[in-house]
Amino acid sequence: MRLRNHPRRFLRRAWPRSSPNTQPLLNEISPTFAHELTEARAALVELERKAGAGGPTAQQRAAAEKRLSKAEAAAGEPWVERRQGAEAAALDGRHALQQFATENLDALVGEVEQAGADAAEQVNSAAEAFLAAVDRHTQVGRNLTDVVALTRSMRLGDISHPRSDQARREIATLLQQGGEQPVVLQVQVPVAVPAL
Repeated sequence: MRLRNHPRRFLRRAWPRSSPNTQPLLNEISPTFAHELTEARAALVELERKAGAGGPTAQQRAAAEKRLSKAEAAAGEPWVERRQGAEAAALDGRHALQQFATENLDALVGEVEQAGADAAEQVNSAAEAFLAAVDRHTQVGRNLTDVVALTRSMRLGDISHPRSDQARREIATLLQQGGEQPVVLQVQVPVAVPAL
């Protein structure tokens, strides 16, 4: 069973992350404005420092003061409250995700276990293909021995020895024992959703 409201999609909504195409998160904004405030203050101080040597123009002073006013306004916004609100929203999202998983655990586990069964089948198919390939490799070695034996006596070591013998034995044993098992949940664990 595939759920329309899949928790992975919900997770992306519950915990949005900044990216080049989205607005930055609060903890990325506040330090930026704090730095701008420091820079704006320093720029205005330096401008006034040079007043004795000809001084800044009225236009330069107005631009520096405007920059400082803008930086002070931005730095004075309620960043702490915004951060706290974002953190509370993240906790709400996690709680909702846990609640969703609790209410739909059987369906979610069934979906993942089906993927585990498919993966086990793929492992077993690959194991059978491996054994067949090793058998072909062994047969080629025999064929080479037969061809060269028509012209000379063959000795041990004249033909390269396969390095897959041990792997073949292990894989053959795996298939003889029923092959790889599907991934399944072997215990029933109740999922508790903590109260916030």
